[in-house]
Amino acid sequence: MLFFSFGEKIYAQAQITDTDLPYFHNHEDAAFSQISLSKIIAEKTYPDNTKIVYFEINNLLSNLENAVMEQELIKNQNILRFKKIPSQTGVQYLFEANHSFSADSVVFYMNNVLMNMKKDGYADSQTEESGTVLPPPSVSDMRDGCIDAAPFCTSNQYRFPAATDVTDLGHLGCCLKTPNPAWYWMEINDPGVLEITITSDWDVDFVAWGPFTDLNDACQNFLPTCPVGCPNNTDVDANYPYGNIVDCSYDPLDFEVCHINNAQNGEIYLLLITNFSNRVTDIRFLQTGGDASTNCGIVTPPVTNNGPLCEGDSLQLMVTNPVAGAIYNWTGPNGWTSTQQNPVIYNVTVADAGTYTLIISVDNEIGEEETTDVMISTYPVAAISASSSTVTCSQPVILTASGGVTYSWSNGSAVVGNSAELVVTAAETYTVTVTNDGGCSDTASITINIDTASYRFVDINTICSDLAPYIWRSNLYYTTGIYYDNMTALNGCDSIFILNLTVNPAYHDTINATICLGETYTGYNFNESPAQPGYFTFVHSETTILGCDSITTLNLTVNPVYDDTIYTEICAGECYTENNFNICTDGAITIIQSKSYQTTSGCDSIVTLHLVAHPSYNDTVNTTICLGETYIDDHFNESPAQSGYFTFVRNETTALGCDSIFTLNMTVNPAYEEYIYGSIYEDEFYRVGDYKYNTPGLHISNLQTDKNCDSIINLYLDVIYYPYEITAFSPFNKDGVNDYFMAGFKVQIFNRYGAIIYETKTEEEQALGWDGKNTKKQNVEPGLYFYILYNSSGKPRIKSSVEVLKK
Repeated sequence: MLFFSFGEKIYAQAQITDTDLPYFHNHEDAAFSQISLSKIIAEKTYPDNTKIVYFEINNLLSNLENAVMEQELIKNQNILRFKKIPSQTGVQYLFEANHSFSADSVVFYMNNVLMNMKKDGYADSQTEESGTVLPPPSVSDMRDGCIDAAPFCTSNQYRFPAATDVTDLGHLGCCLKTPNPAWYWMEINDPGVLEITITSDWDVDFVAWGPFTDLNDACQNFLPTCPVGCPNNTDVDANYPYGNIVDCSYDPLDFEVCHINNAQNGEIYLLLITNFSNRVTDIRFLQTGGDASTNCGIVTPPVTNNGPLCEGDSLQLMVTNPVAGAIYNWTGPNGWTSTQQNPVIYNVTVADAGTYTLIISVDNEIGEEETTDVMISTYPVAAISASSSTVTCSQPVILTASGGVTYSWSNGSAVVGNSAELVVTAAETYTVTVTNDGGCSDTASITINIDTASYRFVDINTICSDLAPYIWRSNLYYTTGIYYDNMTALNGCDSIFILNLTVNPAYHDTINATICLGETYTGYNFNESPAQPGYFTFVHSETTILGCDSITTLNLTVNPVYDDTIYTEICAGECYTENNFNICTDGAITIIQSKSYQTTSGCDSIVTLHLVAHPSYNDTVNTTICLGETYIDDHFNESPAQSGYFTFVRNETTALGCDSIFTLNMTVNPAYEEYIYGSIYEDEFYRVGDYKYNTPGLHISNLQTDKNCDSIINLYLDVIYYPYEITAFSPFNKDGVNDYFMAGFKVQIFNRYGAIIYETKTEEEQALGWDGKNTKKQNVEPGLYFYILYNSSGKPRIKSSVEVLKK
């Protein structure tokens, strides 16, 4: 990849491999003509039309590997120089031009440069002519700038306005030019690797030197450059250190990264940063990598103040980029001291002006002095002198202010002047703000009158309106006012005739008014209070205090007032909301309430409400009966046909017309008549309630439930009699006779050894009887077996033996 930046500083970089190098050692012109710049990949244009253009390169020729080569192309007085500098990863190509070549002409110029290059007879970069590569400055010039280097520590970000139009230090390290240089130094606190990122809005370059024992050692012994030329170190750390140059970059980029790979405790390093583009911008640098740290105790942070100030203001001293853990020691005029980081001095005087100095200490390390100058001024005394206090005959008045350096005049609504002298022609109050060279202000004011006439004639007269118009200086006037008539006197100033005319009214007015009954109308010298509501007319004639006859007619409307009583009835729980009342009741009650109100005519009235609330009912009855009974209380007559829970509601109107609700919640408990079919053995009883039965047939029992409801139980009882003793049966011949033993009874069968070989466990087995098989459903051997017969309660009833026959 090949990179170009057109303007003062232009670069090209490419990687070279053996396959890229055709061998044209003896045909240099032909070789150069083989350069092929295939396409523009991207371009960046700066405000001054300087461009950075990115190209792909297809071929790079072997003869470009020669040491330092230079070629100058002069075309239309536009000079483009080319220099090749070897590096470990390929080569660098430096292009410098006195003309901003357009992107469209780059390939043309590039090919012409290469085609005209010759490898012999070109000067070393240290002696190049025309100032395209500046030689190193004198040792004394460099040392003077270096010894004033500012200390810094990498735990802070440093941001400073880049210098412009500052003398170039020439060729230092890999930087062929070092315009607008800024020097910094730092001391290593913790050993390791440091990575410092330097950024700007424009092209920024740097050189770093070290290690040294102190700043004086650094400034006396740093190497200005390398013997053959120092390489850029943008991507490859192995290029450095070279001597005491630890890192360097001269790329046309707006950021750089400085690497210090083996920093040790107590070492001093020197850093030079340039503003190559000479543009107004800020440069920032900060540690962005590595495990090393620097000593912040050597760095007293920059200090500022809020001045300039006026006497009586508060002085604020401020530290920018404060150092963590630092002790602050301020000193100032008149023996003032403070240990605060940002101290404040209140109500200052001019005696507090001067230089304030800060020294910090961190872990017994004492930093260098930082100072800030404070300006404090006294307040000026504003004064105004005027050529006259009145503008006469349109002649202006000249106002002159004094007491300050700058002046601002105002007429109360706008600024009317910005110099010590102001010419005015209007009658206004003028205020001047006087400011001295310390920025402190005072104000003064003056009022200017205006008199545009040398003579004034005033005529004052009064008439009644029925005598209008009034004739004055051939004009007719009907209303009260001040009227002017001008004439020019012999001296050239206007004379003014003034008529001050008063036209007093002679009234013939009609008044329409409204009052409430009982009130008195007293306006316009009337005193009327009719005894009843209605419409009335009154007439009043008089002479006004100004001597004019007047007649006033009063049309008076008298509106009625009320004192009413309302009798009404409602039911309890209802609300009465008529006639502006809002009364709600909970029960039977009588309420008497009065309310004041205004009628639609605005007359105060009283209405009294006599309200009777009659009772209404909402009762609930809870009861319980047995099925078949009837509930007849509380005007109910309910007999449900089945048991359960029932609700009955009865609505009725009381004799006083109030709706009432009665609710019956009824629980109907069941009364049973059940039929039971039971069986017992002959020695057992069947229990129904408190009754016991042991004979077959129907038994009827009358019982009460747990809810005290009568119930009838019909028991049909079957008595099972034990069988006669059976001594043998033949289950295996299946002749339908004597095939099962003890059918209908629960039995256990034992062999002669007392082991159970069969027992009836289910109702089906019990109903069938023993079929001569054991529990494994295998036929038993014929012979004698023993059995136990159990009654229904599980007690043994018969113990005997039975013989199982073969056939």
